Amino acid sequence: MKRRGIRGGIFLIFLLAGCAWGKEQVKTGPVDFTLEPILSCEWVCYIQDGNLYIRSIGNTPVKIRDRKETTGAILSPALKVMGNSIFVTWIERGQGNNKVMFKVSKDNGNSFGKTIELTTNTKATQIRLSADNKKRLYILETSYGKDPGIYINLSLNRAETFRRIPLEADDIESLYNLTPVVVDDMLYLFFFGLREGKKHIGVKSFEIPSMKPTGYDILKEVEGVSFIEAFKTKGRPSVIYKTIREGKFFLEGFINKGTLWDAFAIKGAEGLDVARMDYYTWEDGRILVVFSAEERGNFKQRIYAAISEDGGRNWDVKRIDSKEFDNTRSWLPRMAVDGNKVVVVWEDSRDIRSGVRMKLSPDRGRTWMERDIPISNKKIMPLGQG
Repeated sequence: MKRRGIRGGIFLIFLLAGCAWGKEQVKTGPVDFTLEPILSCEWVCYIQDGNLYIRSIGNTPVKIRDRKETTGAILSPALKVMGNSIFVTWIERGQGNNKVMFKVSKDNGNSFGKTIELTTNTKATQIRLSADNKKRLYILETSYGKDPGIYINLSLNRAETFRRIPLEADDIESLYNLTPVVVDDMLYLFFFGLREGKKHIGVKSFEIPSMKPTGYDILKEVEGVSFIEAFKTKGRPSVIYKTIREGKFFLEGFINKGTLWDAFAIKGAEGLDVARMDYYTWEDGRILVVFSAEERGNFKQRIYAAISEDGGRNWDVKRIDSKEFDNTRSWLPRMAVDGNKVVVVWEDSRDIRSGVRMKLSPDRGRTWMERDIPISNKKIMPLGQG
């Protein structure tokens, strides 16, 4: 899966202060951030002063939902762009249960249709919005904890119509950190769950479009999981997660190999307390992961890059931020890719006030330019034409 690719070969960074962004931000672990760099995205969605907005680079915000129109708070907004179509979905908290709302523009944000209630009565507190190359749209609504509920709002025609389908979850006693990935005509849901008293990383698969379950695999028993990232490696479902064993942190994962799941571990990250990771995979199977982490109890996050050339079996981990400022914090990286070029940005506190700095690689993360660049003095910054 190519993540955060660059349209037209242009790197863009879009910064807004005081906003809650569309991507889920509440994660188990040490993350408590106030600054969110957004890379290589024409549009972002965010909540500000209780209202829901979207915004494109260089343009004024578009209000999608006014808080005065709702019965409660707006939660978990998500945005997806397909061609000239912009899809926005969110949860509105109700007095009893919640609602899942949806809105679409088919002219690149110049106008929007009516707000649609996809679900009028749900316990869901999180939604995930995704699409595939067959122009199918997936809105996944999930309620966590004991007796979880999972529903999918599926559109086979670019949001002209939706069908809400319950996904089988009776065999999961408790559910957390649900993360989907679509591969061909299969939906894979990775999660941290409890079954028959066993805490584990699990995956359930469903056939598209019937959404009939095709399997439930317990990948590994674990004590706990802080976050899960699911993606595709050469067309195969894959997952990386952060866990803990005997007081020591690990980054581990699995890649599907037909009927089997191959396990791997990013050995250079053993013992590091990872606050956030981002990833990119190339068509030849090369995986690049960037993350911020610290030795437990050190409270000084640093920026690392990990590369695998062989589908996750072996990893080369290197630190890419400057060691000159080890007494300050560098953390919460985001990454964008244009061919072989890679840009990573992160929050950096070397100048007393938190700012954003950038690091470049010309060769898919094999080498990195020695100097990192301060960029947070501008709201929008083009970095280069490919």
